[in-house]
Amino acid sequence: MLSSGAASMHQLLVESRDELPDDIFVNCLRAGVESLTPEEVYNVFSPYYQVGSKSRGKAKQRHEAVQRFIVYGGDRDLWYMHSRVAAAHRDSDGDEADQSRPRVWDPAWLDDAIAQDDLEAVTELATTSTPPLDEYLSTKFAALLKRSARVYELRNVVAVMIRIGHAEATDSWIAAIEKLGSKSSGYGLYWITQLAGDLPAAEIPKVEAILPTLPESAVDEIVAALGPRNQEAGT
Repeated sequence: MLSSGAASMHQLLVESRDELPDDIFVNCLRAGVESLTPEEVYNVFSPYYQVGSKSRGKAKQRHEAVQRFIVYGGDRDLWYMHSRVAAAHRDSDGDEADQSRPRVWDPAWLDDAIAQDDLEAVTELATTSTPPLDEYLSTKFAALLKRSARVYELRNVVAVMIRIGHAEATDSWIAAIEKLGSKSSGYGLYWITQLAGDLPAAEIPKVEAILPTLPESAVDEIVAALGPRNQEAGT
């Protein structure tokens, strides 16, 4: 719980957000996150995000500050500590994300992120399946699959689909593997194959069915990703 002095300072920062310099604005947002309810944070700070990435000047700077706070916890250099996607890359003994950044946001933030086609924010904010989110992810996946050079974004979309239990998650993962596995190597394909371990257990037979069609390197990575699950199942 905040001390009375800290609470007063947080309130002052939030109330003075429009008068303070742009480089202090993120501190106002952080103060709001630490002292207000998720709904109050949204009501106060969402207008700065809703102006969109094509805004200019001060509006653009404050839009970017809010977007970065959602995605990076306010510090792009600490992405690896904050991001949900990065957290999925760390093993169970890895560093924990900074607990000062909230993991609970008002659901309306996700609606705004979808409306702005802000995939980074959607990746961070998506927690449960909803019709608008499912439609957005399906559409985004189809578009990115045609542009396989953007493997990082493709991987993020599939990761979110798996995380929220999207009905097309496994089929999308297979489609990505089949396309990339025939001509890709390196980290792009590697991060896609690693998602195999997060697929629903009931869908694993689908994964096993495509293994004979894939290059040996891709098969090895998928089998390794499934290894812990197979060990738990005693296979």
